[in-house]
Amino acid sequence: MKALRSMWRGPVFAVILFSVASHGETENTTTTDITTTAADNPNLTTTTTVTILEFVTGEMQATVSSCVTLQTDTGRGAIKTGIATLAQVTEAQVSTVDVTCPNRRLSFLPRLLSATAQIGFGIQVLGGDGASIQARMESTDNASQQLQDAIQTAGLDVNITVDSAVASLVQSLTTPTTTAMSTATTTVAGTTSSSEFPVELLIVIILLCVVLICCVLPVGGIMWRKQVQEQRVMAVRKLDDEVIQLETLFDELSTQVEVFNDKCQKELDGRYQREFRDRVGDQQQGFKQKWEALVEEKKRFLKEYEFEMLRRQPAEVSRQPSTVAQPPPTLQEKIWPPMPVTDPNVIQGQHKQLNQLDKTMKETCDIFGQQVRLAFPNGLPEIPSPGVLGSIRSEPVNASIQQEASLLAPFTHPLFAQVTVKPHGVLGAGAGVAPFTEIPAVVVDPAGWRFVGKTGEVKGAGGAAGAIYDWLGLKKTGGKFPAEVREHFSTHTEEEAETRAKFFAYNQGMHVIHVVGPKIRSIQNALHDLSRTYVNVFDEFCKVYEGPATTSRPTSQVLRLLPISSGIFLQNRKLERYMAEITWSSIVLAFGMMPTAQQEILRNSSIEVCIFKKAEFKLYEQKLKEKKNLLDSSMANKLKLTETFGAVPDKGGFDWVRTKNMPTDRLERLACFTRTAHALAAQGFTSQAGEVKLELQPTISGTEVVRASAFNGTGSGRKLLHHENLTVMEVALKTQSSGKMTMAVNAASAYQVGGGVMSGGRHALEETWCTMSTLLPSLQKVQWQDRRDTSHAPPGGHHLHQHIPVDACVLSPAIQVFRDTSAKGYRFQERPVTLTGVCSMAMFNMNSRVADSPLDAPREFTEYCKQVKDKFKAAMACMLKLKATVLVCPDVGCGVFENDPEVMGCLLGEVVLDYPGDLEVIATGKPAFFDALRKTVEADPKLPLRATGAAPASFEKLKAAPPKAAPPKAAPYAPKAKAKSAPGTSAPSGASASGPPLAEAKAVSPAAPSAPKAKAKSGAVQAKASPKALGLSFVLVLLAKFLYLISVWLMSKAAPMS
Repeated sequence: MKALRSMWRGPVFAVILFSVASHGETENTTTTDITTTAADNPNLTTTTTVTILEFVTGEMQATVSSCVTLQTDTGRGAIKTGIATLAQVTEAQVSTVDVTCPNRRLSFLPRLLSATAQIGFGIQVLGGDGASIQARMESTDNASQQLQDAIQTAGLDVNITVDSAVASLVQSLTTPTTTAMSTATTTVAGTTSSSEFPVELLIVIILLCVVLICCVLPVGGIMWRKQVQEQRVMAVRKLDDEVIQLETLFDELSTQVEVFNDKCQKELDGRYQREFRDRVGDQQQGFKQKWEALVEEKKRFLKEYEFEMLRRQPAEVSRQPSTVAQPPPTLQEKIWPPMPVTDPNVIQGQHKQLNQLDKTMKETCDIFGQQVRLAFPNGLPEIPSPGVLGSIRSEPVNASIQQEASLLAPFTHPLFAQVTVKPHGVLGAGAGVAPFTEIPAVVVDPAGWRFVGKTGEVKGAGGAAGAIYDWLGLKKTGGKFPAEVREHFSTHTEEEAETRAKFFAYNQGMHVIHVVGPKIRSIQNALHDLSRTYVNVFDEFCKVYEGPATTSRPTSQVLRLLPISSGIFLQNRKLERYMAEITWSSIVLAFGMMPTAQQEILRNSSIEVCIFKKAEFKLYEQKLKEKKNLLDSSMANKLKLTETFGAVPDKGGFDWVRTKNMPTDRLERLACFTRTAHALAAQGFTSQAGEVKLELQPTISGTEVVRASAFNGTGSGRKLLHHENLTVMEVALKTQSSGKMTMAVNAASAYQVGGGVMSGGRHALEETWCTMSTLLPSLQKVQWQDRRDTSHAPPGGHHLHQHIPVDACVLSPAIQVFRDTSAKGYRFQERPVTLTGVCSMAMFNMNSRVADSPLDAPREFTEYCKQVKDKFKAAMACMLKLKATVLVCPDVGCGVFENDPEVMGCLLGEVVLDYPGDLEVIATGKPAFFDALRKTVEADPKLPLRATGAAPASFEKLKAAPPKAAPPKAAPYAPKAKAKSAPGTSAPSGASASGPPLAEAKAVSPAAPSAPKAKAKSGAVQAKASPKALGLSFVLVLLAKFLYLISVWLMSKAAPMS
């Protein structure tokens, strides 16, 4: 409505100005009047009224014992009184007093040091006594005493000594009042008469205002309708969320009451029943009546609530987000959106009933706690805090968080077929497990770093972790974790230990994976950290079942775990209602990060997610069911494509995939990746045209790391060079489709497999390759082979490791491309195209602003050229192994990593000249890269080696820069030494962008701004105007201003028009 009010300001102000100009009179004043007459218009006379005032202003430098005290209202008042006494004027004449502290002391040292204060003052002069007041203020003889007396009179314990004072006498003019009188005379038949303001002009102005009002009212009505509709929808959703929260708490209280009743019944059946009856008396019967009344009240409320909920559920408001795509709103619905079915008065009434039920529930909890303490003075271990539940009120709905959570709905994976939800803890369905009891499963311990890492002792651990340590007998056998476990989690800070996991076999049938979960602050950080935590858990589990069977291996291939980082680890309580969706989505990403061999182990295993609380169990079970419903069980859980063929949203094009970095953009890119991971895991997908199969085995079995030493160049054959203004993927598909055996170069990251594809980062070359083809499983094979090689990792294994060697490339044969490029929205193709192969080359990083890659380029230019040529030689060795005839190479390393394209082109040209046989090279990217390549290959005689020439300016800048230390990180999924920022908000890891015009734009983009926090209020939910409505309001405001300017101009022409 603020925008609507601003529309009226222009025309209303124009009418008021017109009235003042026509009928205003000049106010009489006793001050000075200055009258002027315009030279070009004798009829225009201007009278200006001014008032001349005198002030004495200045500043005192004083030494005080507490400058901060003088800055309070009492201190300023005392200083004002002292200045009035010193200047011998009234306090009313002292207009301003300002106390500043140039060198403020520390707040915890109020009296140990003296401080300097600057006291500014302004005194209004009355009666022409300005010179004497100035002289008194400049004299410091009595200034200290006068100010000290005034401060003590005010009751302040501050000492003050005036060191110097400066004062000056100034004059000031009040705001002048100008009255313009315009007279116009008309002589008709020898008589002179004054003309009135033209009536026609007044009618025109009124008509313009009426037209403006007619335009504004419908727009204002539409905006009001949208605002009210959004408020009502949010009120309904708020009610739904609060009812779910109340049901959760009621289930928790119901569980406590059931345990209490069972214990009471055992006491009544025991040998001390008379003593128990005497102690409890009739109070237990009174509590039962109170409890039954609460249950009946809850049933009545839910009956009324569910009736209204079922009425509105087919409409736009429902308790749970639907996974079925809704049809787009019609034009009528956009202009005049329909209101929720439920009347707002009914919603308000149900809110009141819910508040009353809430109050009754709190009273029942208090009575229940008293009853438990009366019946069992020593307490009940099963109910450590009787009657104490979670927050009765859930956090207010945050629109931005709700929008982000809705984007997680399409996340699913074929391995969900192995996942089930169990309504008990990880130790089983019984009330308790005796120590050293064998459990046929691997149990996940949600350990706290304070116990497993910092102290290494289990003393003080509670909850699920405490129960597991009791089962393991750790509290009875010294209370310490095994040295191997302590060493794995021994870090300087808790954040360094987050996401780590460690398996340990304590005894036969006692197998545990200890894990330290991350702190959850936002959906984006939760997906990033939780997915890597689950990867480490799954990895530890798969290690147990790799290789031949051993006696220490669990008999059943079952993994039992709790939702990691829920409960006390959830720092942002607004995410509590979305933890089921976040947990399943993080597991989906973790499945996608696992290599094919480990996925096969999980496919033959059973994963049990254990939920103890009844309400949470229902929520997790429902969310898992929604995820499983997205699988095509009739086609081996393959991905089912809709009419969009899996394309990403069209936001005026698809450039946002490579450029935008808002939280919603990152989540939508993650959803795009999960569809690729789903198709890869199921080795195919289904569309309206039928089933499409993907062949991964030839690619994975043929994947190898090829070194530069495998290339033996003879320099024979014909070399053909081209340059294309397309992406490397588009050129490779075109040449392969023409019948030529083509190998494309992937500008890869040596430290992050897939670049930022698994964290939602903006897409460069590697992210695009891993989204649209079968390249990712090949790179994951190399990565996990390196991860299993213990010679590459120090104890603990936590560092930033390079899985692609400096002098090597990763050869991935028979790569199938089954999705379009990012420029076409990543649509799934009905007929995949198989490339001869892809060579993944990790070029050096020379950009210190890239967050996830260190400055790894050699500092000596000669050595730098040698190692870059080794990379190109390894690529040529891949060409020979594949027997390919066409090489499609981008300007690798010349985008984000800021390698010089002229140097890259020359070094590639030198290696091309050594290739033994005919070779066609198609370059993409910067023209300077291709020009240097062509000049080097076609030069006759040959040019000197580039290493003997001068180093480029960028290389000299690199030599001057200090080396960038790599942050401690586990290879490949342990966390960074964290400043907890949004994951992957830095530049993409790939060395080049998938689109040449935007390659450099992605290099050093700042972190995406976090979503604004919604200010939660206990009353109505604030609505937010739509961007289109605000844009229309802006246009109407401009129209109003335009009409206002027209009216002013017409009034200025009123006199001449007559």
